[in-house]
Order: sequence, then structure tokens, then C-alpha cells
Amino acid sequence: MSSKESLSWNNLDYTLLPFIKRAIEAYDFEHLTPVQAMTIPMLSSNRKDVIVESYTGSGKTLSYVIPILERCVRDYSYETLKDTDLPHNGPRLKKPVNNSFHTMIIVPTRDLAVQVEKVVDFILSFYNDKSTVVPDDDEKEEETFYNAPKTLLLVGGDKKQNMNEDLHKYKTSKPHILIGTPGRVLEFLKKPIVNTKECAYLILDECDRLLLDPSFDKDIQQILSILPKQKRTGLFSATIKDPKFLVTKTAMRNPFKITVNALNKPKELTLKYVLTKTNNKLNQLLAILQKSEYKKCIVYMSSANEVTYFHKVINQFVRSIKDNQLFYKFPSGKELPIYSMSGKLTNQQREKSLELFKNDTISGKSVLLTTDLTSRGIDITDVDLVVHFDAPTTPEIFLHRSGRSARGGKAGNALLFLQEDTKELGYLDFLKIRYGIDLEEIYCNFDIDGYYDIKQLYKWVLKDRLRFDESVSGFVSFINGYRAHSLQSIFKANSINYLKLAELFGCIRFPKSPEVDAFLKDYQKLDCYFDDEQREHITAIKEKNGWFVEKFNMDDYPYSDKTREEKRLKELEENKKNKQSKSKKPAETVAWSNKVESKEKRQERKKKLVEKREIIVQEMKRKAIEDAENGVKSDYKDDIEEDWKAMVRSSKKQKKSDNDFFGDMWV
Repeated sequence: MSSKESLSWNNLDYTLLPFIKRAIEAYDFEHLTPVQAMTIPMLSSNRKDVIVESYTGSGKTLSYVIPILERCVRDYSYETLKDTDLPHNGPRLKKPVNNSFHTMIIVPTRDLAVQVEKVVDFILSFYNDKSTVVPDDDEKEEETFYNAPKTLLLVGGDKKQNMNEDLHKYKTSKPHILIGTPGRVLEFLKKPIVNTKECAYLILDECDRLLLDPSFDKDIQQILSILPKQKRTGLFSATIKDPKFLVTKTAMRNPFKITVNALNKPKELTLKYVLTKTNNKLNQLLAILQKSEYKKCIVYMSSANEVTYFHKVINQFVRSIKDNQLFYKFPSGKELPIYSMSGKLTNQQREKSLELFKNDTISGKSVLLTTDLTSRGIDITDVDLVVHFDAPTTPEIFLHRSGRSARGGKAGNALLFLQEDTKELGYLDFLKIRYGIDLEEIYCNFDIDGYYDIKQLYKWVLKDRLRFDESVSGFVSFINGYRAHSLQSIFKANSINYLKLAELFGCIRFPKSPEVDAFLKDYQKLDCYFDDEQREHITAIKEKNGWFVEKFNMDDYPYSDKTREEKRLKELEENKKNKQSKSKKPAETVAWSNKVESKEKRQERKKKLVEKREIIVQEMKRKAIEDAENGVKSDYKDDIEEDWKAMVRSSKKQKKSDNDFFGDMWV
């Protein structure tokens, strides 16, 4: 039997329900992927817990959605389903009783939860039971049956959907499958109305993030304590470093481990890199977006601030240049659409942007600027180019990102940007030695100097204070990304050429930070390379107190948005008033009674010390006289001083020993 025949949907050790077969045909999936071939039978048979590690784009979502729907239909079917006599249409299903549910699916992000729900709903759209008849003996029984399994999405961050609405939907619709994010799911399960005793399956997608990220793990542990122990558990991720640790955290029972090329790239994926100067990265990106052949391209940046800023630069600044031939223009005259998706957008904005990018088939080309928000789980078809604008913080993230391309056996490319004026070239050696991942260098012969120059960028930034704020935020976020990088031997903050970085972001003034201060103080001792022209440039900037343009009063730098500008002016006026009031405010006074009291205490303490010393002096005088009578010589003053010091030391030792003793007693 050939490999293709062995991965046929007809070769599963049980028969798929007809509606699932129709959904698979609609997906145009001719064969099972290796992870699906191993996982679906294991979960559907209800035999074992599973830990599934498989590369991004290998079909993990369907590998748990299909068996979950299979089990749900079989467990809630009115009659026992036999593989030899399956109805063409889906069977009539019993509703969950006593506010219970069958399956809980938990994912780390809202966007992934929405996507999983869409996959489930798409398969269920092929479920049809019109031919099924309710038993004649009891017409009321119809109320206890469903035409198809029901789902409920539990995600936060949506003002239109609060917890009360979720509970109302749960009570009225009686869903079989719950899909949500950890925080929202935990809040939901704590409600008295929710019955968890009948939960048969728990799926944790992107389990490495859910169980290893402290912000998620706390919620997951509470969820596990609420759900019944007698359930099937499935853990899914592209990278699982320590399976035994995950087994312990989730209390899995004799799990079955499935690994499919977890850290190996698909054969269809080509990995390349390009060297570029820091201040020329954006020009390089624009040239690639214009000249490269692709249908859909995802550009990954290290932070939401970068995405926000560069999206505006490309769409507003670059396109505004006269006679600019930056983007490919279609016969209709439409330009290349560029979308953005980051945590700075609202949920509705992210969903809209993602849907526009996914469904854009008219343009022929489309680009999405994003963060790692879309590096995990989000399924976008026809992505054939991934650009790592900033180097990922871990090799695992690099593979997650790159895996957005070359999905479903299709060819794809991933391109990594490396800054030649830093130590980032060491990243290549790390990938090759540690993970066996080899990247091919490409040389872009594109004209990358004609898109914009730094002076034009400064002019654009000076037109709106908001652009300045966003450029500074992007600059600082990039530095923070360096700080947080797992490979500190390669990504050192003191290896960054902050001059070129500031030019990349169009900063009209150096932002305040310890790294920048050290750079300006003594840049000659840093690891980054400078030529004579750059040294002169840095010296000139230092003389202008960090300004890249002619110095001006920041108080007169307005926002173009009237509401924002009115708020700024109001705050500025309040700050001036506060400064004036502080300068006129008299020094704080202390009550006369307190002063007298403290003075009296000091005088009393001095009096006691004088009395003690006088006693020692008198004693020493007596001793000196006795020594003189006995013919013994002694230094009267030295003796007194030494005895006085000895007494003080002895007193301190005694107090310490007393404190230690009583401390031990009372512990």
C-alpha cells in the first residue's frame, strides 16, 4: 500500500459519519495528513488521552474537531448508531440535560477561538436530519431533541457580549460544545448554573502556551479543578518541550504521545534571509512587496506599536509621494491592499481586518502587517510569503510564523530580515547548529533607495504630534524586544546602532532610555560599527541635545485631531498651574509641641550618657589613685576612654544576644 493510499479517509479503522464526509469533500482534502491519521482514531475511539506535537499547518485543528463531533453525535444520538447502517443525514440528537455540556475547547486567544468555532460550524453546516422522524408515541419529546450539535463561544473583550448574555445563551440553547479563552471560560464555569459533571472531553490547543505562560496557567489549573477527572484530554501544539511536565500539570491518565515533524519545516517551505542596514529595513520591505511574486504575504513585526506606525507610514506617507510607483497596480487601477492586525486594535477591527485579508481574491495580491497574534493557530489559506521583519524571540516562534505559509502541501516562502550592523548574523548559526535549519541568503537587486528619504519622513512626522508619539513608541518597543529576546548573546541591546534605528522610525528626537543615554555618552565603546560620517552625525545630534531636526518648543507641537489637541492643551495648562503652586508653597512646618518633645528627649538622653560617663570617670580616678599608691603606672585618660568604649560594646552585644534569644523563643 502506498503512502497516499494509507492516508486515504476510507482507511480509518471506523466509518466517518456522512455529514463529516461531505464537509471533508467541501474542504477538498483528498488525503489525511499524518497527524490526522494518527489522532482522529485515537480520540474518536474514546480510548486514551493524547499529546499531539505537529508542525504548524499540519492540520491539527481538524484532528481534534472531527473526533469531537463524531463522539458528540454518537453519545447524544437518540438511537445507537451502527457503522453498517448510518443515516445519510445526521441523526436526531438529545439535548444536554441539567445544564451540562459534552466538550470544552480552550485556546489562548480570542481570534483563534473564533476561528475554531468557524471550523466547527462549517462542518456542522452539512448536518441535516429532515428525514428523521420523532417517535409518534410522545410528541412532547420533540422539545428534548436537536437537529444538530450546538456550540457556544466564550471570549472576553467584547462590549456587546457580557457574561449574563453568555449564561442566557447557555441556558436557552443548551450547547454540546463550548469554545473559549481561559479567563472567560473560568469565569463561566464558576457560575452556579453551569453543570460540569457530564463533560467528556477537554481540548487545550496551543497547550505549551496555555500551561507554561503564567498568565494562562493559573486559570487553566482552576479550570482543571472544576472539570471532572473522568474525561478524555487532548493537548495540541507545534512545540512541546517537556511532555512529562504537561502530563503532571493536567493529571492525564496514561496518555498517547503523537509527534509529527515537530521542529522540522515542511518540504514545500523555502527559508531565506536578507541582510540590510537598520535604517534601510523599511525600504527593503517595500521593494520586496512591490517586486516579489506572491498572492498573500504576512509581515511579522515584534510589537503592536511597530505594526501601527509602519502601517500608517506605508499607507499614508509613501503613497502620498507624487509619481511614486511603489505598489503594483492592477488593470482596474487598484493598488496593493495592505492590512494590519495587532493587539492595539479592537476585537471588531481585528476580525474585520483578518476577514478582508483572507477573502481578498480580487486584487491578486494582499499584505498583512501583524505581530505574533497570528503566528499560532490562525488558518489563512493561500499565504505563500512570510516576512520576518524582526527576528523572532525564539526558534519555535520562527517556525510557528513560517508555518503560516506552505500549508496543505502548497509551496511557500519565508524571508528573515537580519541587520548587518548588529550581531544578528549569529542567529543563522544558532538555527543551523541547534535545530538543523539552514537558510539561504538572497540578494535583492531592487532599487531600494527611491521610495522615501529621511527628510521626507521627518516632514511627515512633524505634521502631526501623534505620528511622533507612535514613532517613539515603535522605537522603544523594538528595544524592549531586544531585551526580551531569549538569545541575549546574539541580540544585545548595546549592539544596536541607535542612530540608524531612530532614522528607521523617523524619530525627530532621541527618546529617553538608559540604552540611548549610554549610546550618546560614549558610543565609541559600544559593539556597533560607526564610520566617520556617522560619528560626525552623532556629535552634531549630541550638540543639539538629541534632536535630529532643528530644535523647537515641544509645547507648540500640536495634534491634528482637535479633540486630542484640546486635551493636550488642557493638561499643559494644568501642569503649569501645578508647577507655580509648588514653587509658592511654603516649607512644611512641624508642630511646636512635637519639636519641644523631641528636644526634651534628646536632652534627657544626653543627661543619662553624661551621668554614666561620670560614674566611670569617678571609678577610674579611684583606681588610678590606688595604682599610684601601689607604685603602678597607668595612663589615666586612655584607661577612661578604653573602658568607656568597652562598656558601650558590651552593652550592644548584650542587647543583640537578648534579641536573638527571645526571637528564637517566639518564632
